[in-house]
Amino acid sequence: MRADVRTWVIDTAGKSTEEVARELLADELHLPADSLQLCKDPRGRPALCTRDGQPIADVDISLAHTGALLAIVLAHGARVGVDIEVIPPDADDEDLARTFLAPTEYAQWHAIPAAERHDVLYQFWTAKEAFQKALGLGATVDMRDIVLGMQDDRRLRLISLYAKSDLIAGWRLTQEKRTLGDRVVWLAVVEAAH
Repeated sequence: MRADVRTWVIDTAGKSTEEVARELLADELHLPADSLQLCKDPRGRPALCTRDGQPIADVDISLAHTGALLAIVLAHGARVGVDIEVIPPDADDEDLARTFLAPTEYAQWHAIPAAERHDVLYQFWTAKEAFQKALGLGATVDMRDIVLGMQDDRRLRLISLYAKSDLIAGWRLTQEKRTLGDRVVWLAVVEAAH
Protein backbone atom coordinates (compact mmCIF):
# COMPACT_ATOMS: atom_id res chain seq x y z
CA MET A 1 0.00 0.00 0.00
CA ARG A 2 1.36 3.42 -0.96
CA ALA A 3 1.80 6.00 1.78
CA ASP A 4 0.01 9.34 1.71
CA VAL A 5 2.56 11.69 0.11
CA ARG A 6 1.91 15.30 -0.96
CA THR A 7 4.30 17.53 -2.92
CA TRP A 8 4.32 21.29 -3.51
CA VAL A 9 6.58 23.61 -5.49
CA ILE A 10 6.23 27.22 -4.39
CA ASP A 11 7.86 30.51 -5.29
CA THR A 12 8.78 31.88 -1.86
CA ALA A 13 8.54 35.48 -3.08
CA GLY A 14 11.06 36.79 -0.57
CA LYS A 15 9.74 34.88 2.46
CA SER A 16 11.99 32.53 4.41
CA THR A 17 11.93 28.80 3.67
CA GLU A 18 10.90 28.07 7.24
CA GLU A 19 8.03 30.56 7.20
CA VAL A 20 6.61 29.27 3.90
CA ALA A 21 7.01 25.61 4.87
CA ARG A 22 5.53 26.07 8.34
CA GLU A 23 2.48 27.95 7.02
CA LEU A 24 1.79 25.45 4.25
CA LEU A 25 2.29 22.37 6.45
CA ALA A 26 0.20 23.80 9.28
CA ASP A 27 -2.62 24.49 6.83
CA GLU A 28 -2.34 20.97 5.39
CA LEU A 29 -2.41 19.42 8.88
CA HIS A 30 -5.23 21.72 10.04
CA LEU A 31 -3.11 23.20 12.82
CA PRO A 32 -2.30 26.82 13.73
CA ALA A 33 0.98 27.86 12.10
CA ASP A 34 2.29 29.22 15.41
CA SER A 35 1.93 25.75 16.97
CA LEU A 36 4.60 24.26 14.67
CA GLN A 37 8.27 24.70 13.99
CA LEU A 38 10.81 23.11 11.71
CA CYS A 39 13.43 21.17 13.65
CA LYS A 40 16.07 18.55 12.85
CA ASP A 41 16.03 14.82 13.47
CA PRO A 42 19.17 13.08 14.84
CA ARG A 43 20.61 12.79 11.31
CA GLY A 44 20.03 16.47 10.60
CA ARG A 45 17.01 15.93 8.35
CA PRO A 46 14.23 18.50 8.62
CA ALA A 47 11.33 17.46 10.81
CA LEU A 48 8.06 19.01 11.83
CA CYS A 49 7.78 19.62 15.57
CA THR A 50 5.47 21.23 18.06
CA ARG A 51 6.56 24.57 19.54
CA ASP A 52 8.08 22.69 22.51
CA GLY A 53 10.29 20.64 20.14
CA GLN A 54 8.36 17.35 20.11
CA PRO A 55 8.30 15.67 16.67
CA ILE A 56 4.87 15.29 15.08
CA ALA A 57 4.21 11.52 15.07
CA ASP A 58 3.93 9.60 11.78
CA VAL A 59 4.80 12.69 9.70
CA ASP A 60 7.93 13.04 7.60
CA ILE A 61 8.95 16.07 5.56
CA SER A 62 11.68 16.99 3.13
CA LEU A 63 12.58 20.39 1.73
CA ALA A 64 14.68 21.55 -1.21
CA HIS A 65 15.16 24.90 -2.81
CA THR A 66 16.73 26.39 -5.88
CA GLY A 67 16.71 30.15 -6.04
CA ALA A 68 13.26 31.31 -4.89
CA LEU A 69 11.63 27.95 -5.62
CA LEU A 70 10.89 25.71 -2.66
CA ALA A 71 9.88 22.05 -2.94
CA ILE A 72 8.10 20.55 0.06
CA VAL A 73 7.10 16.93 0.56
CA LEU A 74 4.85 15.79 3.40
CA ALA A 75 4.28 12.10 4.08
CA HIS A 76 2.20 10.12 6.53
CA GLY A 77 3.65 6.67 7.18
CA ALA A 78 6.67 7.03 4.91
CA ARG A 79 10.20 8.36 4.85
CA VAL A 80 10.70 10.91 2.05
CA GLY A 81 13.33 13.00 0.33
CA VAL A 82 12.98 15.70 -2.30
CA ASP A 83 15.22 17.67 -4.60
CA ILE A 84 14.52 20.34 -7.18
CA GLU A 85 16.94 21.83 -9.67
CA VAL A 86 16.49 24.50 -12.31
CA ILE A 87 17.96 23.15 -15.53
CA PRO A 88 20.56 25.72 -16.56
CA PRO A 89 20.60 26.53 -20.27
CA ASP A 90 24.32 25.80 -20.51
CA ALA A 91 26.65 23.83 -18.31
CA ASP A 92 29.69 21.61 -18.66
CA ASP A 93 27.67 18.41 -18.76
CA GLU A 94 30.61 16.12 -19.42
CA ASP A 95 32.55 17.32 -16.38
CA LEU A 96 29.46 17.21 -14.16
CA ALA A 97 28.56 13.71 -15.38
CA ARG A 98 32.02 12.39 -14.55
CA THR A 99 31.76 13.93 -11.08
CA PHE A 100 28.57 12.25 -9.89
CA LEU A 101 27.48 9.45 -12.24
CA ALA A 102 28.50 5.87 -11.44
CA PRO A 103 30.31 4.12 -14.34
CA THR A 104 27.17 2.23 -15.42
CA GLU A 105 25.11 5.43 -15.30
CA TYR A 106 27.74 7.33 -17.26
CA ALA A 107 27.66 4.63 -19.96
CA GLN A 108 23.85 4.81 -20.14
CA TRP A 109 23.92 8.61 -20.20
CA HIS A 110 26.58 8.70 -22.91
CA ALA A 111 24.64 6.20 -25.05
CA ILE A 112 21.54 8.42 -25.39
CA PRO A 113 21.35 11.07 -28.13
CA ALA A 114 23.49 14.13 -27.34
CA ALA A 115 20.44 16.40 -27.59
CA GLU A 116 18.85 14.60 -24.58
CA ARG A 117 21.87 14.39 -22.30
CA HIS A 118 21.66 17.83 -20.70
CA ASP A 119 18.10 17.24 -19.50
CA VAL A 120 18.72 13.65 -18.38
CA LEU A 121 21.80 14.68 -16.41
CA TYR A 122 19.64 16.86 -14.14
CA GLN A 123 17.13 14.04 -13.88
CA PHE A 124 19.91 11.85 -12.44
CA TRP A 125 21.11 14.67 -10.18
CA THR A 126 17.73 15.34 -8.56
CA ALA A 127 17.04 11.64 -8.01
CA LYS A 128 20.35 11.11 -6.23
CA GLU A 129 19.99 14.21 -4.07
CA ALA A 130 16.44 13.27 -3.07
CA PHE A 131 17.66 9.82 -2.02
CA GLN A 132 20.54 11.33 0.00
CA LYS A 133 18.06 13.56 1.81
CA ALA A 134 15.60 10.76 2.52
CA LEU A 135 18.32 8.66 4.12
CA GLY A 136 19.76 11.60 6.01
CA LEU A 137 23.14 11.06 4.38
CA GLY A 138 23.62 14.59 3.12
CA ALA A 139 27.02 15.05 1.52
CA THR A 140 28.51 12.12 3.45
CA VAL A 141 27.90 9.74 0.54
CA ASP A 142 29.59 10.03 -2.83
CA MET A 143 26.79 10.44 -5.36
CA ARG A 144 28.44 7.73 -7.49
CA ASP A 145 27.59 5.26 -4.69
CA ILE A 146 23.86 5.77 -5.36
CA VAL A 147 23.31 3.83 -8.56
CA LEU A 148 20.28 4.38 -10.77
CA GLY A 149 19.21 2.60 -13.90
CA MET A 150 17.64 4.33 -16.88
CA GLN A 151 14.77 2.58 -18.62
CA ASP A 152 14.01 2.87 -22.33
CA ASP A 153 11.42 5.59 -21.65
CA ARG A 154 14.11 7.60 -19.75
CA ARG A 155 12.53 6.95 -16.34
CA LEU A 156 15.04 6.18 -13.62
CA ARG A 157 14.90 3.48 -10.98
CA LEU A 158 16.98 2.89 -7.88
CA ILE A 159 19.49 0.04 -8.28
CA SER A 160 21.86 0.10 -5.30
CA LEU A 161 23.55 2.05 -2.54
CA TYR A 162 27.17 1.21 -1.76
CA ALA A 163 26.83 -1.67 -4.28
CA LYS A 164 24.11 -3.30 -2.15
CA SER A 165 20.62 -3.58 -3.60
CA ASP A 166 19.11 -4.55 -0.22
CA LEU A 167 19.79 -1.02 1.11
CA ILE A 168 17.32 0.44 -1.40
CA ALA A 169 14.69 -2.29 -1.20
CA GLY A 170 11.23 -0.79 -0.73
CA TRP A 171 12.18 2.68 -1.98
CA ARG A 172 10.12 4.28 -4.76
CA LEU A 173 11.33 7.10 -7.02
CA THR A 174 9.03 9.50 -8.85
CA GLN A 175 10.18 12.39 -10.98
CA GLU A 176 8.63 15.05 -13.10
CA LYS A 177 9.79 17.88 -15.26
CA ARG A 178 7.88 21.13 -14.73
CA THR A 179 7.89 24.48 -16.47
CA LEU A 180 7.39 27.33 -14.01
CA GLY A 181 7.30 30.61 -15.88
CA ASP A 182 10.65 30.85 -17.65
CA ARG A 183 12.22 28.14 -15.47
CA VAL A 184 12.34 24.45 -16.28
CA VAL A 185 12.92 22.22 -13.26
CA TRP A 186 13.31 18.57 -12.43
CA LEU A 187 11.56 17.48 -9.25
CA ALA A 188 12.42 14.12 -7.63
CA VAL A 189 10.72 12.45 -4.67
CA VAL A 190 11.80 9.19 -3.06
CA GLU A 191 9.71 7.40 -0.48
CA ALA A 192 9.72 4.23 1.59
CA ALA A 193 7.25 2.99 4.16
CA HIS A 194 8.50 3.31 7.76
